[in-house]
Amino acid sequence: MPEESHPPSRSRITGQIGPLVSCNTGRRPKRKSDIYASVVRNAEILTPNLGPVVRYGRDFAREAAFFNAVLHRYRAHPYLVLDAGCGDCTLTRHLAHYHYRITAFDRDERMIPASENLPGNVSFLNSDISELNGKYDGLIASNSVLNYSRDMSDAEKFLREANRLLKQFGILIIEVTNYDNPDIGSRDVCYPYGRLCSKTKRADVHLRSIVNGHTNELVFLYALGKKRRTEKMNLLIIRRSQALRLLQRTGFHQVASYGDYSLDDEHGSASKTMIIVARKTRLPPT
Repeated sequence: MPEESHPPSRSRITGQIGPLVSCNTGRRPKRKSDIYASVVRNAEILTPNLGPVVRYGRDFAREAAFFNAVLHRYRAHPYLVLDAGCGDCTLTRHLAHYHYRITAFDRDERMIPASENLPGNVSFLNSDISELNGKYDGLIASNSVLNYSRDMSDAEKFLREANRLLKQFGILIIEVTNYDNPDIGSRDVCYPYGRLCSKTKRADVHLRSIVNGHTNELVFLYALGKKRRTEKMNLLIIRRSQALRLLQRTGFHQVASYGDYSLDDEHGSASKTMIIVARKTRLPPT
């Protein structure tokens, strides 16, 4: 399966995908892996034997190189790394090229097949972060993992568990959607998101994103020929100031922030994503 795919057009297509009919199950996913679970589940409804979604425009090699550079910039000789909410392990495989000893985990059992034939320096656990043990030099929570928390207390619980798993002065790298960017913090836009692929078939996926108050509603449209299926989920909006307060409460000290996987963008105020780098300085208060 290709690691990167490009849509025929990046123009906004609001209003061009027809009526959206909700099939929301009432459950709000708490981690990024649930996006893949939803995609796979809907793929099975549309047609059998479709694999995980391939995101448009994702450059996993570039993202892995960025995370590697950040780990070495703020941690001497990092070796043991956690990849939180690893999904289909695509980013994990790229990180493995840098010779870390990686523990990748995702609580969604649908990700188990994607963990087959991983490099020898990677181990996969079908677990929640609260079920893990050990001490690590770094923890990477990419692809807006924290935004899939149910609420702020759930996000804080995740960070407390991250603190428990990191060595003293270990490095936490969190990628969150940059809702402080006015272009993202107030919008209703629909755009090509990716595709579901098999050897013989392809289902296109569009995403409508609606930011309203404290939530970001996502509506996924899966299209295979004339068949259509939609599903809704909500993201938790976490702004920069809120993220910093959460980090302080859970025993972390921010050391840097970047935008869109670029070491040249040290604040990321105008970026789509914000990557916050924090160092474990103490145990969080009970």
